[in-house]
Amino acid sequence: MSDWGMKVSKPGKDVKTCGPEDLVFNSEWDVLVQYLDKSGHTSSSSYNHALGYFPSFFVWGLSTYYGDYILQNGHDVRTTINNLYFPGGDITAVHYLVFVEKSNE
Repeated sequence: MSDWGMKVSKPGKDVKTCGPEDLVFNSEWDVLVQYLDKSGHTSSSSYNHALGYFPSFFVWGLSTYYGDYILQNGHDVRTTINNLYFPGGDITAVHYLVFVEKSNE
């Protein structure tokens, strides 16, 4: 536990004395760090992130069936240690976020 940082408490709770269940943010908690926010067409069905590990990610696909972007995680989206692969089918475009692990440096 560090001697400094940032905490934000719920309304009506004293950030100096409340328990962790009454915090909405604590800089000691692990958080996702955004690495990439990009859009593209599924004609290029993968993106090389070159991170060397399996990152966390979200992918939304533009569906011709639904006529809107829908979350694709778990629907033919997968990652390897270097690439993110997108779905095909009725998905004509994608928007994706890739997150990196928080550095311990």
